[in-house]
Amino acid sequence: MSDIFTYISVNFFTLGLLGLAVVLGLILVFSLEKSQYLIYVLLIWFPLENLILRYIPIEHYAAVKYFPEVLIYTALLISWYRYARRRERFFLRLPFGKWFLAFLAAALISLALNFYNPLIWFLGLRQILRFALIFIIVLFEDYSDDTIK
Repeated sequence: MSDIFTYISVNFFTLGLLGLAVVLGLILVFSLEKSQYLIYVLLIWFPLENLILRYIPIEHYAAVKYFPEVLIYTALLISWYRYARRRERFFLRLPFGKWFLAFLAAALISLALNFYNPLIWFLGLRQILRFALIFIIVLFEDYSDDTIK
């Protein structure tokens, strides 16, 4: 499929344990009502990502590069679940909802017309989506004004 799978460990048990540790850690962070710490870490990580990835050994490169994405997607699911439970609504009215959907529609049309490999398309799209997803997490969590400042 792609060269990305060459870097993923063949030890699926270890990957499963690592994934379980990430999910349990995020559940702990969200249950302690300190989910903003995850946002702080990601806001520090994003500008320094390229610098840090230059000095990461190649055998750990893929794990270090894509680990923040796993954090973002898992945090999004957990914060969405908490929002749905708290507000008894499944969807949040986003201030940029129409534009976000238009962007995703244009990206899907581009995927279909250019015959990209869907995995490569998603990996390229994630660079832009992660900032929008951080914004959505902040909206779902409904932080106080002091936390936002």
